[in-house]
Amino acid sequence: MNEDKGPQSRAKTDGSIVLEDVTYSYGTHRVLNGITTSISRGEFMLLVGSNGAGKSTLMQIIAGEVAPDSGRAIMRLPGGCVQSPRYTRNVAFLPQDLQDPPFMTVREIVSLARFLPGRSLGWRLTDDDKALVEECLSHCAVDRLADRTFAQLSGGEKQRAWLAFTLAQQRDFILLDESFRSLDTESRSAMFNALCNLADQGKGIVLVTHDLDLTQRQVPRVLLLRDGRLCHDGPPSPVWSSADTVADSAAQPAALPEHQTGPDDRGPIATL
Repeated sequence: MNEDKGPQSRAKTDGSIVLEDVTYSYGTHRVLNGITTSISRGEFMLLVGSNGAGKSTLMQIIAGEVAPDSGRAIMRLPGGCVQSPRYTRNVAFLPQDLQDPPFMTVREIVSLARFLPGRSLGWRLTDDDKALVEECLSHCAVDRLADRTFAQLSGGEKQRAWLAFTLAQQRDFILLDESFRSLDTESRSAMFNALCNLADQGKGIVLVTHDLDLTQRQVPRVLLLRDGRLCHDGPPSPVWSSADTVADSAAQPAALPEHQTGPDDRGPIATL
């Protein structure tokens, strides 16, 4: 990998999503309470916490799918601020438990990510679109499954197909809610390395996970939610010793290998 970190450092000045004192409730139950944080382009961040801590709700607010009861979510740009949901054209969000389209093929699903409103060619894919779709299929190791329908895929294969769909949108920010949970160790390792590369290329990435090994060794920044409050935002070491996070992750998957920064550790990567 190129030693020059210029693109990553420059990307962090191009824009960031900022949450300011965000609260949210379901009826009388307060799910999020006074959340203030940010995610910049070129940054890879993990979001962890026990079940019911508010992680998925927080991701929905970042993605602009849910409006906070109070506070705000904005995109801070060099020329000013854009408030949610207007900035969501720059965000790709992969939530939990998407409903599978059983009779569509993997290639058809990933191709849908390139159909953008207002394009002069309407619903026709350009040659560049088609090339990008094939890159994303290969990148997520579903190229050999491209002509299969979702009904013919395993749980992990479906997860990789949805990841390819998310990458093919080419958004500045990528939000993934437990998108590694059905992947085997090899696939998780490959996808983690791919996300690291995307952050190096200037994408802002947030991954919800229960994999404590990932939080301990692989990323410089972890957010820990507990009872709707942000109780840690920084390096991962304190998260590792969090009792409720450890208890919630007792059945964590096998450890990922140590992340390397050499030129050949991540394999081929689509320039997204």
